[in-house]
Amino acid sequence: MTLGLLFEGFTIENSFFFEKHRRPMPKLKTKKSVKKRMKVTKNGKVKMSKAGRRHLMACKNGKRRRHLRKKENVQGGIAKTMADLMAPGL
Repeated sequence: MTLGLLFEGFTIENSFFFEKHRRPMPKLKTKKSVKKRMKVTKNGKVKMSKAGRRHLMACKNGKRRRHLRKKENVQGGIAKTMADLMAPGL
């Protein structure tokens, strides 16, 4: 991008002022809420705990409560989105 020649051999791009005041690219930040809730495994899969374990456990039978204890893999395109939110740029 050339902003134009001000005088012979001098442009705004190669001036000291332009270099000094150029803003750096913003950093990509991790979404801490996603990082706290999910985990990326060694193979790159995203695991999270299942929903439905916070309250009203007395009315759920033992098999259902046992299965709710396990972690589940996040499926499809949502997994890639969550992985990007946890570690952007990797």
